[in-house]
Amino acid sequence: MNKIRRQISERPWILAVVVSLLVILWMYSGSFEPQQLKTTQTVAAEGGGAGVLTRVQVKNQVAEEIIRYISVYGQTAPARTITISAETEGRVEHIGAERGTQLRKGDVILRLD
Repeated sequence: MNKIRRQISERPWILAVVVSLLVILWMYSGSFEPQQLKTTQTVAAEGGGAGVLTRVQVKNQVAEEIIRYISVYGQTAPARTITISAETEGRVEHIGAERGTQLRKGDVILRLD
């Protein structure tokens, strides 16, 4: 068993050929259908059911559009957060941005005394 696994892993085309042959044989086996297994269409076309009418019910249907709604609830979070630390000491005099506010380059975040 180990030898077969090793051969298949070394030559993957062997497995592809075996599977392809099995599929081809399986599909080809459908052409050998026995003669007694005829469909009703074949029997009717050959006239085997002469004079026999088959009752069929018909129902007209109209497609209706169905509108489906999906309600999704969730909470968003920033993709990244940063920690700001001062390199100088001092007392905060003015905070120029609220928490969660989007800032641009050059905006004042806070002013030290």
